[in-house]
Amino acid sequence: MIVHIAASECLMEVTNLYGLLPMVDGTEVGFKEELLKQYEVEKNEQAKSLLKKCIDILTNLEQKAIQTS
Repeated sequence: MIVHIAASECLMEVTNLYGLLPMVDGTEVGFKEELLKQYEVEKNEQAKSLLKKCIDILTNLEQKAIQTS
């Protein structure tokens, strides 16, 4: 389970860095669907919580992109 937590922490960092990039009009976050799939099958609660945070960040970024376009 430590691997799942470490991987989720890395995904969290990547997601935060992604949020610092300038958004292009109509940009869709390509890996959000993969995070959703992983979230559904993850059994470790700490890893699942981190994945949920990533999904929430990406959802907020998508909403901001829509509002600014």
